[in-house]
Amino acid sequence: MCYIGIGAVYVVFISGIIQKSFDSGRILDQGYYAPFLFPLCFVINTMKYLHDIAVISIFGNLLLFSAAAMIGAVYALKDGIGEKWVVIGPDMYLYPKFVGTVFFGMSSPGIVLAIQHDMQKPWNYTKFSGVLNHAMMHITLLHTFIGIVGYLKWGCDSGGNFVRNHPVNDLGTISAFVMQGLSIYFTYGLQCYMPIIILLDEYIIPALNKNSIYGTSCCWNLTVRLGISLITCLLAAIIPKLDLFIAVVGAVCSSTLSTIIPVTLYILIHYNNYERTLKWKLILGLSLLIVASFIALCAIVVDIILITEYFRSRVWKSAQ
Repeated sequence: MCYIGIGAVYVVFISGIIQKSFDSGRILDQGYYAPFLFPLCFVINTMKYLHDIAVISIFGNLLLFSAAAMIGAVYALKDGIGEKWVVIGPDMYLYPKFVGTVFFGMSSPGIVLAIQHDMQKPWNYTKFSGVLNHAMMHITLLHTFIGIVGYLKWGCDSGGNFVRNHPVNDLGTISAFVMQGLSIYFTYGLQCYMPIIILLDEYIIPALNKNSIYGTSCCWNLTVRLGISLITCLLAAIIPKLDLFIAVVGAVCSSTLSTIIPVTLYILIHYNNYERTLKWKLILGLSLLIVASFIALCAIVVDIILITEYFRSRVWKSAQ
């Protein structure tokens, strides 16, 4: 569910770029662009092997870094910083939304975990200078840098994709849009790899071996890949608001997957080891669980309220 939601966010991202580049007057709602991306999404999801997807994703990440850091940040700061930012914002509902966005940004360990299974030396995964720490360090630094630049320049007016705050008819902005769109598309397959592999390896193939379902592995393989692609595009069409979708996926799925479940499992697995000097681990685990659950609950409630208001505004506009 987590990575299907992330895939849908990627489709929303690409839809927004297409609308901004070719329909600045917003003749068509952004949600209408998502279904047209379905064939492209299905094509990239037909790639079966992780090492093939990873090569394309590396190229996509290089494009994203160039668009965000080299073009987006430079263009944002070339005229100096803005004057609309404050240290503590007055709107408290923005903070749970921000928490959901942070959880979404930290949602990569699942992908790195999938990579661990294909590594020749999987023990390098959790080393101090291993794959996990390297991946999360680069993600954290890039997100922090781009977030600071966007907030310093536009404050609370910064969009979900801060490049969209740049002048539309500028060559640098158009270049950044093109690179962003391609980079998100090239990394879309990596996000969908997890749910596809889970459905096929854990459910479909065992069911075929037991003859509890009919069909061939090839047929089901294509069906699952087509279904995942279709679901992400439909979700993107239903909620085409990038910042809301990111916050929802982060608050509901990523917080559960990256914080609540791991801490709960840690407490349950090591329950026999909490003796005297090790009781601080139990206290720490319970504290993390309570804080993470409370923050996730607040983010979920606020995001549901914001989405409800968004749909009400759409219905009101349609009635007018």
